[in-house]
Amino acid sequence: MAPKSATKLGQTTDVKPDKLANARRADFNFHDDGLRDAARTRAEPPQATSARSWPISYRGIAGWVAAFDVLLIVGMGLLSEALYHQLVLGGPSHLRQAAAIGAFVAVIFVAITQHHKLYRPSQLILWNVQLNNVVWIWCATFFLLSGFLFVWKASEDVSRGAILSYGGFGLLALLSHRLFWRSFLKRALKKGSLRGRKVIVIARSSAIDPAFAGYLGRYGYEIVREFVIRGSSAEEMNSDLARAIAFVRGSPIEEVLLFVKGDDLPKLAPIVDRLRVLPLPVTWVANGVTAELVRQPWSEIGPAVAVEMQRPPRSKSQRALKRIFDVVGASCGLMLLSPLLMIVALAIKLDSPGPVFFLQTRRGFNGKTFKIFKFRSMSISEDGKLIKQATKNDPRVTPVGAWIRKTSIDEIPQLFNVLRGEMSLVGPRPHAIAHDDKFIEMVENYAYRHHVKPGITGWAQVHGFRGETPTLEAIQRRVEFDRWYINNWSIWLDFLIMLRTLGKLVRDPYAY
Repeated sequence: MAPKSATKLGQTTDVKPDKLANARRADFNFHDDGLRDAARTRAEPPQATSARSWPISYRGIAGWVAAFDVLLIVGMGLLSEALYHQLVLGGPSHLRQAAAIGAFVAVIFVAITQHHKLYRPSQLILWNVQLNNVVWIWCATFFLLSGFLFVWKASEDVSRGAILSYGGFGLLALLSHRLFWRSFLKRALKKGSLRGRKVIVIARSSAIDPAFAGYLGRYGYEIVREFVIRGSSAEEMNSDLARAIAFVRGSPIEEVLLFVKGDDLPKLAPIVDRLRVLPLPVTWVANGVTAELVRQPWSEIGPAVAVEMQRPPRSKSQRALKRIFDVVGASCGLMLLSPLLMIVALAIKLDSPGPVFFLQTRRGFNGKTFKIFKFRSMSISEDGKLIKQATKNDPRVTPVGAWIRKTSIDEIPQLFNVLRGEMSLVGPRPHAIAHDDKFIEMVENYAYRHHVKPGITGWAQVHGFRGETPTLEAIQRRVEFDRWYINNWSIWLDFLIMLRTLGKLVRDPYAY
């Protein structure tokens, strides 16, 4: 359904953020409608653990999923081999060979998935994360399989039809497997039906929030008792801790959870030292700002620890992949559209006096300025501190300019900017310097758009946020979509945006 445009300041807008907006902010992310129900449960009062518990713990889910992946991958290999040879070739199956190939594929697939931490329950519940990653890991695994068969000269003994069938059946089975665990986790976390792990809670200064205690129950913890360490001196703390230690000895307690907030972190080390007399795991539960800190990657600098507080939006390999996508796409686009470019250039020259191209200063990656190429569509060319945005029925737009703006043909010369490395095919749309300076002051996190190269089209544009931004609300919504794109980029998302852009070019009531 095509989104509606933003209304004037003070009115509401019918444009709703995409279902995937604002994702990947925490380890337990909420990416789609199904997870919004789980998100709402965080604000509800704690629920009692379900009387019926599943014989699986939250921590054990990753191992179960990996084990079932191995069984599915090997099983689909055997099934594909049997079906193809019996139904298509009508000959005997080579099940031992299929089992060996399945084992090879299973080891590679599970290893890559585990390396990317995709077996974590917090990642299993995110369908889009699983879909994107399972597809590329499965394809990469089959690429490695092809190389393995070629090196060992075994490709002639393997049926190509069986391998292709294996690829299709295996991918379908793995995605269905993810759908099952997503559904299971949603229900289990909401009802608190995961197997309980008996724990005691030791909190520093004050008791833990009852609502958070409810979340612990949903995540497979059964709080048997809570101890609050209020003393400040070593003697007082040891006295309070002695009561907890005496309670744990001889009990069925399986773990000790520590709740020590940022202001009391200096007390964490002596508490842990005192608890070493217990042969149990002791886990510090970080929350709030401290939780965000411990999630960050770190490295050692001599005796110190360097915590990475911000990283580039994309890795080197991702930037290289996107650059290849840009260069190939822009080169093909210019070759295919070169006759159209010459016709449009001639039409502009005959329609009104002035240059064929309109060059304007824009900001790109890291705020670096560049000259953007566009076909001239107006009788004037503004590039200063005060620039008036084009409006509907703008008298400055020439007859030919109205047509090329309506069809977005005026944007095609930006393919040269893509080849020069100043822009990408997909990314946040760059604004004029005058507008950039104004929006940076008005809109929070607006400068975040400069973390990547600007694009000819973008996630905001395919959701109706293109062209004029007459209201503060309009630019805020555009920034929301741009930030989501930066945080959730994948090459598949770029393909999707390109396809949706082509669809919107057919009819876009907001282009003028």
